[in-house]
Amino acid sequence: MTRLATGVKVRKCDGPVGGSCGRRAPSQTNYGREGTALDKTGRGPERYYDIDWVRVIGVLSVFTFHTTMYFNTWDWHAKNKVTTTAIQPLGLTFLVWIMPLMFVVSGLSTHYSLGRRTPGAFLKERFARLGVPLLLGIFILSPFQVYSERVTYGKFAGTFWNWVPRYFQGWYSVTPDGNFAWMGLHLWYLLVLLVTSIVAVSVGGKPRADGRPGTLGRLFQASGPLGVVLVPPLFIIVTEGLLFAAGLDKSQAWWPLLVYPALFALGNSLAPDDLLRATARKAGPAILLGVLATTVPLVFAQEPRGFSALYVAYHLLKVYCSWFWILGLFYLAGRYLSRNSPALQYCNEAVMPFYVLHQPVIVGLGFTVRDLSLPVALKWPLLWVVSLAIIMTIYHFIVRPFDPVRFLFGMKPRRQSQGETGTKVSPAAAQVPGAR
Repeated sequence: MTRLATGVKVRKCDGPVGGSCGRRAPSQTNYGREGTALDKTGRGPERYYDIDWVRVIGVLSVFTFHTTMYFNTWDWHAKNKVTTTAIQPLGLTFLVWIMPLMFVVSGLSTHYSLGRRTPGAFLKERFARLGVPLLLGIFILSPFQVYSERVTYGKFAGTFWNWVPRYFQGWYSVTPDGNFAWMGLHLWYLLVLLVTSIVAVSVGGKPRADGRPGTLGRLFQASGPLGVVLVPPLFIIVTEGLLFAAGLDKSQAWWPLLVYPALFALGNSLAPDDLLRATARKAGPAILLGVLATTVPLVFAQEPRGFSALYVAYHLLKVYCSWFWILGLFYLAGRYLSRNSPALQYCNEAVMPFYVLHQPVIVGLGFTVRDLSLPVALKWPLLWVVSLAIIMTIYHFIVRPFDPVRFLFGMKPRRQSQGETGTKVSPAAAQVPGAR
């Protein structure tokens, strides 16, 4: 908890995945004591509730995508007895933008967070908020998922407890039939984000004290709203092209460690002067048309095999589709979800535990009911609803009330969290229903 010179208490950013981050970082930002970013009146940071909602929507979309993975024809940790290609267009639509969105939001969050604390304090928090849940995932939540995968594809036929000693044999996705999930399976996001945060702080340090963008941000700023819409995807395409030229491809385990930091850098560079959100507001309707124009052909197109002009065109379409989705979500959230509410406060705090729990619950439930004879049209919504209920029950009654469990899931102590949730963060926030 930080107290500004004016006497107004403000919450600190809870980080990229869990908790709140949406502090305003306007042009010519001033910084209060301990690096706390002040608004232009000097009365305290202004909340960006739309960013909080975008994060919540992103994590719920990841959950929905993983429920479709149980039924489609792609390889996964657990599969229904009957799979179908009919659900794959929905899964592909989510796949195009969900993780790019999460890294862009993480980049924005990191900029706001570093504006109010030292790099050392930021990294200490990152290790607690990301590293601890990652270890929980590696050693507690991943073994059953790997076991389920081995049973699903006929590589093991015994019980889970008979298989457990094999968990430490080989490296998952690195060595042939390796079992040890060194990246926590779905928690690879936390690993990449932790490494990226360390590099970002080591190379970039704190944001400029005047709130102005860095070199990359100035490039986007000079290009205007049209440049913010059209140039960032080219940055991603060049990054991927360099990796392909180096002999790497998306099937290799370290691909996310090399590609997704570029999206993090985009979010971080577009945070000063509110470049990303301002562009989304100005070009919102055109961006939504771009979402429609790129999603429809992408969902029904077949990815070309081998390097060719058609292959390049396909990936250009895919990257632009992803970027249009990200900007479109910021536009819609800024227009319709820019207010605080008790629901947002609850969901925002639940984001990290929900993300950590969602895939183990889906896999465990799916493995249990794989022989249940129901049409996919009925079984998928059933899996979605029951998985959601199980996750939220675990969170509400087991994780949320107890500080030791909260720590394991990357949450702050309950007393500190309650104090922050009830903080009046700006005069504007005081007028929002549910803000205290």
